[in-house]
Amino acid sequence: MIQISAQNQNMLAKDFFDKRTALIRKVVEGVNEIMEEYRDRWKGPIKDLGNILAKKSLRHADFVNMINDLIEMQGSREEEVRKILREFMKETEQIALKLENLLRAPDAKGFKRFIDKLREHQRKKKFEIGKMIEQQLDDTQCNMQAFLEEFKNERVALNLEWEKLKERKERLGNVNLLLGKTN
Repeated sequence: MIQISAQNQNMLAKDFFDKRTALIRKVVEGVNEIMEEYRDRWKGPIKDLGNILAKKSLRHADFVNMINDLIEMQGSREEEVRKILREFMKETEQIALKLENLLRAPDAKGFKRFIDKLREHQRKKKFEIGKMIEQQLDDTQCNMQAFLEEFKNERVALNLEWEKLKERKERLGNVNLLLGKTN
């Protein structure tokens, strides 16, 4: 069996954790890029739909207001995700520092306690994040359904109003014909 000196073990452990921290940093950057791409992807169709409504409907302003509300809500959610990622990076860096300090003065019992606490913390964090993501998805789905339902109801109301106006115009046209008036 090959014996590795305590100094070499410390260097290997630190190197491993430094690489893991760098990997986590890349993941955080990747998540930020994905959020930016997602935002850019849905901006185009929203703008196109808004332009179509502007040409065909008086409801364009309502659509813009509803979309702005959704964009604001999405922006706050993105900020929450960024905050969580910043906290995650900060915790990772703190763990790396604690690990480095433990490796300077090898204490097997202290190291084991540290690892046990770390595992418990990670388990709790994983559960909390899972619940938070589940809640965010539920909220987003409910908000989108409410948005679509409101849009549908307004569209139905607009169509009813349009039909009433057409009927009124026809009645006025018929009355004018009976009275012998022309426009």
